[in-house]
This record gives sequence, C-alpha cells and structure tokens, in this order.
Amino acid sequence: MNAASPTFVVNDGNRKLLEASPLREEIRRGVLLGRPAPCEEVAAGICYLVSPAAAMVTGHNLMIDGGWTAH
Repeated sequence: MNAASPTFVVNDGNRKLLEASPLREEIRRGVLLGRPAPCEEVAAGICYLVSPAAAMVTGHNLMIDGGWTAH
C-alpha cells in the first residue's frame, strides 16, 4: 500500500484565507518552494502512485510538501 502526504494545499475553499493570513509568511519560510501546492500537483503525485509507472513502488509515502519536511 502506498500513501501521499501533502502539506499546505491551496484550493478555491481556502485560497483567500491562505493569501490573507499570517500563515502565508510561515508557509513561505517553511516550504522550500515558498508556496502551497495547487490541487493539480497533489493529484499528479497520486496519479503516479496508481499508474503502471509505479508498479514496483510498494509501502511508500510520497511527500508532496514542497520541502516542508526537508528541514
């Protein structure tokens, strides 16, 4: 079984909150890429895990976090 672990994901429901919140600066400092992930980037990682390209990938947790857990 594989899993995906995104951190901050921006979507229509939270976009205004993330853009106006002091959390925005914390995300910019804490995420090495300096931004939250759009839903499409998270979906792309999940599509990989369920695709034939990942047939030999087992027991993996794909971190889709822009580098949040790297430091």
